[in-house]
Amino acid sequence: MCGIYRSTYAREFPQLNNFIFSFKDEGCCCADVLSMAVLIMLIFEDLIERAKEKEEKEAKKRQRLAKDFTEKLSTIKEITDSL
Repeated sequence: MCGIYRSTYAREFPQLNNFIFSFKDEGCCCADVLSMAVLIMLIFEDLIERAKEKEEKEAKKRQRLAKDFTEKLSTIKEITDSL
């Protein structure tokens, strides 16, 4: 089973792979190493998802601010045109 993990994720996350398998070298069993790998991958995926959500929220905020600014500029133009 460790061989499956190594071949699947070694190319994508070489540093993570080396970190996890350093524990195997210290005598941890294969199941412990795989459990650790799964946990780290879940944490990593959660952090990526949170970062994407935060980025989307900030993009929406920028769009809203740009829209508000544009509306205020058009209001000012209407006032100056009528004078």
